[in-house]
Amino acid sequence: MDRSQLYLGAVRALGSSQSVPFRLPAHHLVTHGVVVGTTGSGKTGLLTVLIEEALRAEVPVLVIDVKGDLPNLLLSFPSFAPSELLPWANAAASATDPRPREAIAAALATERQRGLSGWSIGEADLEAFSRSTLLRVVTPGASAGELLHVLSSLERRSDRWNHDPESARAALSAAISLVLRLLGRDPDPAKSREHVLLSVLAERRLAAGASADLPVLLEDLANPPLTRIGALELEAFFPRRARRELAAALNTLLASPTFASWRVGTTLDIGAWMTPQNGRTPAVVVSVAHLDDDERALVLGVLREEVLTWVRSLPGSQRLRALVVFDEVYGFLPPHPANPPTKRPLVALMKRARSAWASWWRRKTRWTSTTGHSAMLGCGGSDGCRRTPTVSACSMGSRWAATERKARKISGARCNDWPRDGSSCVTRMRRTASCSCSRGGRCRSCAAR
Repeated sequence: MDRSQLYLGAVRALGSSQSVPFRLPAHHLVTHGVVVGTTGSGKTGLLTVLIEEALRAEVPVLVIDVKGDLPNLLLSFPSFAPSELLPWANAAASATDPRPREAIAAALATERQRGLSGWSIGEADLEAFSRSTLLRVVTPGASAGELLHVLSSLERRSDRWNHDPESARAALSAAISLVLRLLGRDPDPAKSREHVLLSVLAERRLAAGASADLPVLLEDLANPPLTRIGALELEAFFPRRARRELAAALNTLLASPTFASWRVGTTLDIGAWMTPQNGRTPAVVVSVAHLDDDERALVLGVLREEVLTWVRSLPGSQRLRALVVFDEVYGFLPPHPANPPTKRPLVALMKRARSAWASWWRRKTRWTSTTGHSAMLGCGGSDGCRRTPTVSACSMGSRWAATERKARKISGARCNDWPRDGSSCVTRMRRTASCSCSRGGRCRSCAAR
C-alpha cells in the first residue's frame, strides 16, 4: 500500500452495489477537520481508522480521550492467533455462554480475520503495523496506564530554559494557573497577584538551573529572596499576611493524597512524545475518562498549552508532521462568555497549528446546523423553540438549567427561548402578569411566537 494515502474505507453511490476504496492523501489533513454525527453513527470508529492509517504513514499521533474508548488501539495484535485474544475471551462472551475460554477466543479470532480480510488486510499488514508503531496510554492521576506529572513544567526543569525561554515561560504560566485554579484563586497571568509572585519566584530558580517544585516555592513564600516586584516593594505588592495565607493553601494542596498522584509519572513533554523511537512511530493516548469534569478541564488545559508551545517551536515543513485528535470536544470549547482552561489553547491551535503542518481533528456529538441552532431533538429554531431539558445550549449562546431552581440567563444577548415548565421568564425584562409560557403565552421580552 502507498503510505502517503490514508485508507479510510470505501465509498458507494446511492442505489449502487459497487464500492471503491476511499483513500485520502495525508497532506490533505493539514487544514484540520471535524467529525460530526449522531450518537452511535461511528465517529469514534472513523477516528480509530484515521489514527491507525496516520501511524502507518509514519505520522505521530497525540490522542485526547474523554470517554475511554481509544485505548482500544492497543488491541491491534500482530497476528490472527486465538492466543492474542484469550485474556479478553470471558469479557466478550455472554454470561450464559457454555464454551470454554479457548473456544471463545478461537471464534473471536476467526471473526476478526474474516472482517479484516474483507478490507484486504492480512496478517503481514498487522505484523508490519505492530513492528513500526509504539502505542502508549497515559492516565493522569491513575495507575491504569502511565501516570503523568501534570506540573512537569514547574517542578521538572526543561532544557527549553536554555534555548527557548519564551516557550518555557508559557508552559510555566499554564502550570501555575492550574495550581491557582486548584486553590480557588485567580489564575489570570496578567491580573492575578498570586500568579505574578509565584511565576517570578519559580522563573528565578528555573532560569538559574535549579528546580522549582512546590516545597521550594513554599520556602520562598516564607522567606522571599527578593525585595521588589515590578516597581513596588514586595510588602506593598503582596503583604506578609497574604503570603502566609497563600503558603498555607499551597501546603494543604501539597499534603492532599489525591494531588500527590498528579506530581509523579512521565514528564509532560509533547516534543519527546512525538519523536520516533528506534524507527517506530509514536501514538500517545491521554485518557481522562476517570476524572471528573473540573479535573478534566484543568489537566487538558495544561496539556493543550504544552501542545501549543510545541507547535510554536516547529520549523516549516512540506509534509504532515503530526496528528492531534480530540475525541468528544463538546464542552471544552464553549461559546462566550464561558472560558474553561481548554478554550484559549484550542482556539490558538486552530489558528497556529496549520502553519507548522500539525493537523488537529476533533469529534463532536452535538452539532449545529447552518442556522446556528442545536440539531438535537427538542429545538425548533428561533421562531418556534420548544426546548427540552436535555439541550444545554440555545441558539443565542444562553445556557439553561434543567430545573426551575437553577434556571438563569448567563449571557447578555436577547434569547428567543423560555424554560419549558413556564415557571419563570429568565430574560432581562420582568415577566408580565398575563404571561404563561407553559401554555404558549407571551413574555414582553421574548420574541413573538
